[in-house]
Amino acid sequence: HVLGVDAQSIAAPSHFLQASASSLGLAQPETQLLHEIEADDGAAFKGMTAERRSNLLEMLDRIAELAPSGDIRATSTRAAIAARSIRSQLRYIDDGQVGALRDLAMADLATHLVKLPAVRQATLWAHNGHIARQFDGSNMSLGQHLAQRLETDYFPIAFLSYQGDGRAWDEDGKIGVIPHQLSPAPPFNVEAVAMKATGFPEVAWIRFDTGNGSAQRWLTIPRYVREFGSAYHPTNSQTLRKFPE
Repeated sequence: HVLGVDAQSIAAPSHFLQASASSLGLAQPETQLLHEIEADDGAAFKGMTAERRSNLLEMLDRIAELAPSGDIRATSTRAAIAARSIRSQLRYIDDGQVGALRDLAMADLATHLVKLPAVRQATLWAHNGHIARQFDGSNMSLGQHLAQRLETDYFPIAFLSYQGDGRAWDEDGKIGVIPHQLSPAPPFNVEAVAMKATGFPEVAWIRFDTGNGSAQRWLTIPRYVREFGSAYHPTNSQTLRKFPE
């Protein structure tokens, strides 16, 4: 199964819980609380009284602890994920440190998912900056959190693009998701070195965590890769990465 999960928007998980109110046994005052935080990523939470905040958090904690089903598509399983996502995002409002807390929230959700009874193996798809086992700026990354919790059961796979087209938002965020032409990566980039070493195939799979050859020696210091996420900034896409982290 493919399951879209994040801790970046309150609207979607809140709407799901409201739509599932009957099966979850939620009373009308509880669904009203969910409705109030649905807009503007929970901005209304800040203006709630202490009692209403407490009622909302207690409800989310109750849903988050629902016994997981053997079916990842079950309402109870998805509701627990939704409640955990909202609970984590409400911390952003009180703390204000979205960058650091978002990766922690994603790690909490991912850990919960891989420990569900129906899950034996899972692939987590996220930006290289999130899955890497190294700091993303000054923040502890999703990958670092998962490496601490899952140890050798977690390993990241970086997707790099040497040349072609990549889809992302335009730089100014005015057009939408569009294709961007990617010229060949600079010769000092990991992508360029890897493609040259493998004879420029359509796709090259390379392990950087084994062996002690010239590639491993070259990667003893951080090297540049080209990366972009939801938006593409052609003049700001070079990032230093330490491999095999």
